[in-house]
Amino acid sequence: MDSVFSKLASLVTVYHLQTSLGPDIPPDIGQSDLHEFLFETALEHGYDLTSRISLVRDNNIPIGWCNFESFIHDIDSADQYKNLRVRDVMDPIRPDSLLAAGTSYFSAVEVFKKHNAPSFYFVLNDNEITGTLYYDDLFKLPARMCIFSLTLEIEQIALDLCKLRTKESWGCLSTARKTKIQNDYKRRHPDSNLEEVPYDDFLNATMFCDKGTILSKSNLLSKETSLLFKRILGKADNIRNACAHTGSASRLPSLLDRNRLHDFFKNCHILINTVHNILEKEAKAN
Repeated sequence: MDSVFSKLASLVTVYHLQTSLGPDIPPDIGQSDLHEFLFETALEHGYDLTSRISLVRDNNIPIGWCNFESFIHDIDSADQYKNLRVRDVMDPIRPDSLLAAGTSYFSAVEVFKKHNAPSFYFVLNDNEITGTLYYDDLFKLPARMCIFSLTLEIEQIALDLCKLRTKESWGCLSTARKTKIQNDYKRRHPDSNLEEVPYDDFLNATMFCDKGTILSKSNLLSKETSLLFKRILGKADNIRNACAHTGSASRLPSLLDRNRLHDFFKNCHILINTVHNILEKEAKAN
């Protein structure tokens, strides 16, 4: 069964996440002309001077790439440095640094997981390089929507599990947590009689941490699945908060670095499928 995250992640592609290129650069200009050109273009278009890669074109054919830092070299002779041109310091466009614009989000995550992955990829749309993709680009708004949907889905399947044994699940929470949840419920539903409120309604008002407590104490899951849930829930709560609050979005690359993002997605996918199987078996049994 495909998750909501899987469907969204298949729709978001590298093309939606790429960083725009800087201006095309002729190969025979020197450092001062390059820096002046890059600075004026960045100022005119309002972007960070150091954030973009430029293609070096000769007769409109890309022959390499450069950026503002391309002239930083250890050269003894000032005259030699003065005579350097862009073609002398540019980097080649390697075939293994090209990534198709139609690459899905999840496939892009897998690419960055490789141990020899470059610091960025060139995005190839048909036969034209249209931008670059850095690891941090994997957390732009379209990607955050995918990640956010995944955390919501994780919390939903946790709630669905808790509701398989509503009375038992409610009993797993401490008196303090139950009192807090009931008080919050009463504020939202002032006319309600708490003694008559179904356990389902109280479980709907639980937090991520409450669901984790319930699932760790109940007998709803195998030991292996319970440990996987515990490992994921704590991360998912922090990740969801970072996705939901614009000011916290910059935390995502640190919460999900190159070694964690792919594994987090993989473990969530395993967990979602496992829980769906449990819920299906329970539905058939009843």
